[in-house]
Amino acid sequence: VLSVLPPSCSVAGGTEVHLDLDSDLPELSGVECVFGDARSNATVLAARSLMCGAPPALLPDSVVLAVHQGGRVLSEGACFVYMPLAVISSIAPSGGPVDGGTVVTVFGEGLAGLPGSQVLCKFGDIAVAGSPA
Repeated sequence: VLSVLPPSCSVAGGTEVHLDLDSDLPELSGVECVFGDARSNATVLAARSLMCGAPPALLPDSVVLAVHQGGRVLSEGACFVYMPLAVISSIAPSGGPVDGGTVVTVFGEGLAGLPGSQVLCKFGDIAVAGSPA
């Protein structure tokens, strides 16, 4: 596995993970991603590119991420990190103008160390990229 994006998610799982492989898949069907001991069916995007949904984990941990096909290990050794669930305790300010533009600060636990590419704030149906402080 050449790259894993994003390289982590919360223990809740469900994050779509993109993998770039160092060689072509022998076949384009029956491919699985294995996160530690948990399996997830892969969607093949190209001969060297996959998308897998990260399964949930019981505890925060680093696991080996491998690619299997038909019981064979095609690639292994990549690392994937399960992080604790974030718990939000407060936000400031608690409101702003309807047309948006207000910078909101989020306080809580499990927020430190989140890669900026994974930070999204959702206001109603609108998600906006956040940035770690």
